[in-house]
Amino acid sequence: MMKALIGKQENLPDHIKQEILDAPETPMKNKEDRIRGRKGGRTASVTNRLNEGNIKGARLARRTSAASSKSKKDRLQRKVDAQDSKFFKDKVKRSRAK
Repeated sequence: MMKALIGKQENLPDHIKQEILDAPETPMKNKEDRIRGRKGGRTASVTNRLNEGNIKGARLARRTSAASSKSKKDRLQRKVDAQDSKFFKDKVKRSRAK
């Protein structure tokens, strides 16, 4: 795949331009990979929500599993539950509309 020079990279010396063009393209992380974070999605609750398409719920579930205090975990868990129910209600509406 051919890589293009961006912005004012055309003004650079030829040997630097060539290094830029020869360098491999690094893929951007997608939203799911950023939510999974360093663990690589080993937390089942996060992975299940991502597989269903519930991105906001997955983000909240990851924050819940990383929370330190019990009160914070409880508050975040209530948010996760509310988001899950909203997600599934919207999913049912979309499926009925088809």
